[in-house]
Amino acid sequence: MLLPAVLALAMAAAHAGVTGNTYTNFGNDLVAPIFPIDGTLKLYRNKTDAAPVTVLHGQPAIFLEKDVRACVQVPADGWVRCATTQGTGWVRRSTFRAGADMAAPATWPFRYWLYVASDGRGAEESTAVEDAAARNPYLVKAKGYEHVYFHVRFDAAGNAIGPKTGKPTGERAFVVDGAVYLAPGDPAKRNGARWLFLNYYHEKPVALCPGREPVSCLAVVNVSEDWQGMRTLLAEPPNSYADPEGKWAFRGATEVAFARHADPVQPLLYQVTDDVWMPGDNEDGSPAARQRRRARPFCIADCAQGGPR
Repeated sequence: MLLPAVLALAMAAAHAGVTGNTYTNFGNDLVAPIFPIDGTLKLYRNKTDAAPVTVLHGQPAIFLEKDVRACVQVPADGWVRCATTQGTGWVRRSTFRAGADMAAPATWPFRYWLYVASDGRGAEESTAVEDAAARNPYLVKAKGYEHVYFHVRFDAAGNAIGPKTGKPTGERAFVVDGAVYLAPGDPAKRNGARWLFLNYYHEKPVALCPGREPVSCLAVVNVSEDWQGMRTLLAEPPNSYADPEGKWAFRGATEVAFARHADPVQPLLYQVTDDVWMPGDNEDGSPAARQRRRARPFCIADCAQGGPR
């Protein structure tokens, strides 16, 4: 996913969604992927053919359509039969890695990543995300207002921790072509699994950002003192977030936040805006009552016991 000339912070083209029992943040998940070692996968009609029938170029991941086990096995003759979404044929097993072959980062700098999966204003879409929260370990429905957050915590090794239980989920962080995904930590479970896309990994600055360009990091919330990007979730960036050359501009309310293990632990707060429904608005919708209900901020992440709601 490349950044457009205008970065819409709400990422309107690809919001969270639910299909059946499957939840996605932005729709960029890897579904039963294999990973060509040099970005190219050659499919042969027969093992003895001199030339491939199909060549898939420049793809960090290719999705298998069916019979995953046949493709990811390691046979003595080195050939496997792969049914991909872009064609079926014989493939040299040495030219790609299966999910089980992929190595995870040895250390992981991020303590959590958070996304506003639903702001309660998406009608059927919001209802589907709210329903999914009951069975998804990372979806948390806010108490007191109509938001659902996707919130994944990490230990220093990159293992994912569910915010509702405080326990490992069995998934961990992987980086593929600069993109960050959640996938099973057990190699035996990675083949054929769906790898859930989060955001893009950046080393300078160390951040999880919505685009590959470093300028996209200005659109992400982090509350550490040295952070040059957003400091408040769902805030509108000032005009100064357009770069001097006018190539990039930021529009919409930011919906992504993260924290690093090296950051001081301090609450990520959200001040409910007037356009977000809260219990009691129907009974007393006077300006004074609405303002009173929204006076105290809600804590979303890194919340201390006895701290803000």
